[in-house]
Amino acid sequence: MAECQEPPGPGGAGPRHDGRPGVLVRGRAGGRAPALDSARYKETQYRRAGFSKLKQFRAVATRYDKRDYMYQATIDVASIRIWLRDPVP
Repeated sequence: MAECQEPPGPGGAGPRHDGRPGVLVRGRAGGRAPALDSARYKETQYRRAGFSKLKQFRAVATRYDKRDYMYQATIDVASIRIWLRDPVP
């Protein structure tokens, strides 16, 4: 019986499946995702959204300021502008 000639998988390493149709070989990367902690997810998303709003300010995103205290002042001013523009209910 001849071996199945499969094209290589991602990165050129080995076949994409183990010979059975619909069965992928995932190794350590496969399996079910861990349970979602909704409170932690919500907190993480809140933090990411805050950084995204800060990085909309060019001086914060590119760090134009040479001194760390000036950069902190730039972040403070940007945070105040965000707070005034988008108050949290």
